[in-house]
Amino acid sequence: QDIFKEESAQVVLRDYQLKMIDDLKRSISSGHRRIICQLHVGGGKTVVAGQIAKNAAEKLKRSLFLAPRRQLVYQTIETYEKFGINTGVIMAGENPFSMPFAQVGSIDTITRRVKSGKMSFPDASIVIPDEAHAVFSAERLKLLENYPLVIAITATPCLANGKGMGSFYTDIVEGPTMLEMVNNGYLVPMRYFIGEAPDVSGLPMDKDGDYQEKALAEASDRPELIGNVYENYKKIAGDRTTLIFAVNRKHAVHIHDEFKHHGVNVEYLDGETDTGERKAIKSRVELGQTKVVVNIGVMAFGTDWPRISCVIIARVTKNIAAWIQCIGRGSRLYPGKVDCLVIYHGDNFQELGRIDDEIEWSLDDKTTIKERKVKVAQEKKEPKDITCRKCGYVFRASRQCPSCKETMLGAGEAIPYHEAELKEVTDKKEKFTSAYKENWYQEALGYCKKYNKNPGFAYHLYVDKFGVGPAWKKVSKEPSEDVIGFIKHRAIKKSKAA
Repeated sequence: QDIFKEESAQVVLRDYQLKMIDDLKRSISSGHRRIICQLHVGGGKTVVAGQIAKNAAEKLKRSLFLAPRRQLVYQTIETYEKFGINTGVIMAGENPFSMPFAQVGSIDTITRRVKSGKMSFPDASIVIPDEAHAVFSAERLKLLENYPLVIAITATPCLANGKGMGSFYTDIVEGPTMLEMVNNGYLVPMRYFIGEAPDVSGLPMDKDGDYQEKALAEASDRPELIGNVYENYKKIAGDRTTLIFAVNRKHAVHIHDEFKHHGVNVEYLDGETDTGERKAIKSRVELGQTKVVVNIGVMAFGTDWPRISCVIIARVTKNIAAWIQCIGRGSRLYPGKVDCLVIYHGDNFQELGRIDDEIEWSLDDKTTIKERKVKVAQEKKEPKDITCRKCGYVFRASRQCPSCKETMLGAGEAIPYHEAELKEVTDKKEKFTSAYKENWYQEALGYCKKYNKNPGFAYHLYVDKFGVGPAWKKVSKEPSEDVIGFIKHRAIKKSKAA
């Protein structure tokens, strides 16, 4: 515990960062040696790591910071320099220092060199893996097992499938929620818009439960969809500095070319963009010369470009951790910046949710973030998100769109909220309660209203699902994933029968 002090002489920590260090002390006192330090994007995780490394060095204890990408290594060294820490680097292409007390290294370089016998495990009393969610492989965990104290840092302490990392870590020390950070003036709030989405029905999934990249790229890389990405940018974002996430290189290049065709100062980068060019792009962004940057995921974490005030997710995803990481790139403060716009070209916003929604982080590797979020929303009967059919703005607890004033719910229609679905289950055959059937029908009517379909479509959906016609009041509600999923399943079934 003596590696922790209150703050550095060179860097003054924020109140919540000091609290995190106190909470880490208590966790260690309780016997934990594998700890996750969770702090939202833009909260200053590397600053907390720098304070730990500085205090360790002052006590003649060695620390090792491990990053999954070269750029994160360089950024961490820059932060350590602000603390006055003499820092070594272990990474391909870099000359190693003569064993200073603080080392920053590429986890891939170290893993590869140790495995090949070119080096032994670097000496350290404490190891700090950055982006813990991205370095949770068997080989990397085997490296971490060699150290007495591991404090991992991440904004999203979960795997790509949404489950916890309790098979290795034993405790989570949580920072403030995004909403708390926004309310305290540390981050800007988000405003959400929904654009056109590709047809992902029937697309194959990968091992983590997200869409396979190749199939998703084929569905997304279409002229009309790429055109809609630009049109929404022009209509919604104006001249805001914008970061776009595409599916793959081909898709990203096509988006880049579309924006360039319309005279936008746009640039593209990926994992193969060298450090010098990346710095040059960042400089042009900071000067306001470059308005749009298109990438395919390299900017999803470790990116501190505070001028970004619009994030476009031009790919459908089911990965909530990636969703939070990508959108969080626009959450940092910047002079004159009052909020960040999020434009999502996907049809499952309800499933992903807002990144300032309450999230119950857990080490549990049996349940997912989505399952826990749904449970909390249902228990609290939180308002559901409503997407404006005219401008795509996403809002809650209102009958009228706050952005374009379009009336979405009539005076007789109830504002939708999350409600637990009550089901009665017998031995073999599932039966539905009257409340569930009524709600389901009204959500089907809501689907028809949202997508300009005849209400008779809802009648036939109901008959297909329950075997009888509906006898409920015709009140439209925001369609849930239950209704939308049934409609997709029905469409797929019909196409296969054709």
